Amino acid sequence: MGGTYNWEIVPESTIGSAIDDGLFTAGENTTDSDIEETVKVTDTDHENRYATAIVTINVKETPPPECEVKINPSSATVFSGDILALTASTIGEECNPGDYEWLITATTEIGSIIDQEGNYTAGSNDTGSQVTDTITVVDHANGDISESAVIAVESEELVKNVTVFPPVLLGSRWIPLPYMLLIVGEDTNFNFSSAISFEPGEDILKLFQFGFGNVMFVMVILDVNSQGGVVNVIITTDGEVAVGEMTIELLPFPLAEGYSL
Repeated sequence: MGGTYNWEIVPESTIGSAIDDGLFTAGENTTDSDIEETVKVTDTDHENRYATAIVTINVKETPPPECEVKINPSSATVFSGDILALTASTIGEECNPGDYEWLITATTEIGSIIDQEGNYTAGSNDTGSQVTDTITVVDHANGDISESAVIAVESEELVKNVTVFPPVLLGSRWIPLPYMLLIVGEDTNFNFSSAISFEPGEDILKLFQFGFGNVMFVMVILDVNSQGGVVNVIITTDGEVAVGEMTIELLPFPLAEGYSL
């Protein structure tokens, strides 16, 4: 004899799957792995006999991204006359090699310039306040897609110079190295609200700082295989900016396992 069938998902679906008269509609699996759901059918005309089946809902595939151009760094703070190398890259599947055009979006009020290699040179900021330049790169090889970076140029009138000790940090290829920085200025008025940053600062981790008047102590960790070169040390206190610089160098290979504070 024919039966009367009751279809259900047990336990209830967590992704919105449904079944209606034997027709299973899968929900949207946005997790990181496949999901198995149990479908149960019960014949209520014949002593509620039942059977089950397992349905696997695969992870939802994410469509490949469209081509997108990126600028590195996407923002930075510099000083009059500083040169900053910007790089562009285009990401996405089946994108053409980038054909980049660099420009300053609006006419810069301080005479900043950028060449077609992405080298930005800050103009002379004697305005008495911070000035922002917007740098745009256009990728003509992939539909003229574009991206912008914001560069802040500090005013020469507000910038005070400081000296950083030690002036050279030696990095290791094997272990992160701790350093205690001594920063000395003049009329800098360092205090507990002073904010310090490093540019570039990807390889420098600040642990703590203490500043009073013209002296500041900063404990940092220099990461493994740090990128060598000049690092700007920028300290902001109640709207005033103090800037110094130090250099990162890797220890010679035979000495890379040791370190010097």
